[in-house]
Amino acid sequence: MSGATAAGGRTASAVTGGGRAAAVAGGTTAEALEGARRHGQRFLVKGVSIALISGALYGLYSAFLVQGQAVGPFAVWLADTSPLSAFVRLCVLAMVACALNDALSAVWAVAWLAVRGKLPDLGRSIRSKPGLVMVACAVIGGPVANGSYVMALQM
Repeated sequence: MSGATAAGGRTASAVTGGGRAAAVAGGTTAEALEGARRHGQRFLVKGVSIALISGALYGLYSAFLVQGQAVGPFAVWLADTSPLSAFVRLCVLAMVACALNDALSAVWAVAWLAVRGKLPDLGRSIRSKPGLVMVACAVIGGPVANGSYVMALQM
């Protein structure tokens, strides 16, 4: 009796959830499939758009980071005439640049959470076991990964 019409014009399989594509109340399976296709298309367009914007912003991040190290105190410290050793110029200054970048990013993220009223969620998340693991990984991995990246940009 899966093809029999039940109350409201829906098939018995749609009422019980046994159909491959459940019919929308008052609609047909074809309309439901078309709606799912449109939803999938919007999801694809949004995902590709976010990916392209993300890639462009990451490229700009690298450009601004290199330019930021070419001016101001970094320019003096990274110059060939600097009294700093090659190790300090390559490694330590890269870590300082990463620390500045990550600190400003953290301030921005916390400010955004405060504006949205989500600061209590941050505290609860950090106090959880997965939150503590994430903080530990960020503290250990962030300077290593980002510092290595900045050192590669300096070379």
